Amino acid sequence: MKDAVVYFIKLIAINPTVGVIAGCVAAIIASDTNQPLAGRAVTATFLVGFALNLAVTVVA
Repeated sequence: MKDAVVYFIKLIAINPTVGVIAGCVAAIIASDTNQPLAGRAVTATFLVGFALNLAVTVVA
């Protein structure tokens, strides 16, 4: 049951948060590098997703 609860918390609460925060991070770093926008977005999404999933895992 605990695994299902953690899955749904990640699905409902974390995934939209990752999308919003990653978009903001990609916009912030947009002027600091020559990397294409898609690459910045993927990097930001990965980093934010990793951090938030780690946080949820530690809490659970």
